[in-house]
Amino acid sequence: MTTGDVARALGICQETVYRHLHSGRLGAEWTGTRWNIRPADAYYWAQDIWDEGRCNMRPPSSIEHYCEWFNVS
Repeated sequence: MTTGDVARALGICQETVYRHLHSGRLGAEWTGTRWNIRPADAYYWAQDIWDEGRCNMRPPSSIEHYCEWFNVS
């Protein structure tokens, strides 16, 4: 998943995803020109921030639905 995929799936700002990538809170792999985020990593990260309740977002299960709908792996 790209940072845009994660942001769209969760209904959050892409800048939030970048902040968590740069802080090391969200794991991803840099491949030349973009971040590649494994759906499982995105889900567990989303669950963590959902549990904190400090971010207005869709439920973490939205990641799974997004991956199914757009055939993202």
